[in-house]
Amino acid sequence: MRERQAEGRRPALRPPRRSPYPVFRDRELERRTRTNEHAAPSRIARSLARPLARGLAFARLRRLHDLPVPRDSARGTVTGRDPLRVAFVGDAAAVGYGTVSRQLGVAAHYARLLSRRDCRGVEWSTAHFPGFTLHGAKEFLSHAWFWREVDEVVVIAGSGDAVGLMPVATWTRLLDEMLTTMRSRLPTAATITVAQIPPLELDPGVPPCVRRLIAAHAKDLNGATRSVVDTHHGARTVVLSEQSVTDLDQACDTGFSDLYLAWARALLAAEPCAEHG
Repeated sequence: MRERQAEGRRPALRPPRRSPYPVFRDRELERRTRTNEHAAPSRIARSLARPLARGLAFARLRRLHDLPVPRDSARGTVTGRDPLRVAFVGDAAAVGYGTVSRQLGVAAHYARLLSRRDCRGVEWSTAHFPGFTLHGAKEFLSHAWFWREVDEVVVIAGSGDAVGLMPVATWTRLLDEMLTTMRSRLPTAATITVAQIPPLELDPGVPPCVRRLIAAHAKDLNGATRSVVDTHHGARTVVLSEQSVTDLDQACDTGFSDLYLAWARALLAAEPCAEHG
């Protein structure tokens, strides 16, 4: 009799542990996106994570305002013969956020390295897209004056878009439109260098439960970038240094400048040496 009663009882169900992130209430989904190191995150996982990711991207944008912001001129010159005119555009990294001077940013580092290597002058300038996102590129490109007499454009963008899980189709369309417009406004011989999104696997600003998913998404965006760039004349992509993790809560002039110097070296390695007459 007692055995039948025992068989008829159902064990008390323990409530599932609730994740601190609303879109990860499903523990199985959280487990798969957090611990499976081999399978790529599914479209369903990305769709469910997108509301959280957009919140993270917004929080990341707000944290940028707490960084040191360079207040000096957005242009500079390294003196020398036959100066090359280089424009850096894109997100906060393109304009040197995290330093007190643009002389410590990637553009100035790149100009000095290029000038030293090729024994020529370099005139550099920086500007960011509205909202620090590829969505703002169209508005920025409307300023035709910026593109006059530019020999090389370097685009550094996409980290915030990757954190926000911008759909690959949207990224592809916006990037293609941006490159098409740039090419129509630049001199025929001008080149366009698009830096791929730096690795985000260890980004301290992204919660661990979605970090792998966002890092995988960034790789997908980079794959789309390579495909789009291949279809545009005079354009190329560059892989930035693996030294790419910068904690926005631990900002300091030296750390950010060192990071930008590493990126400048990666860009220089992809730049062909100038032919001397």
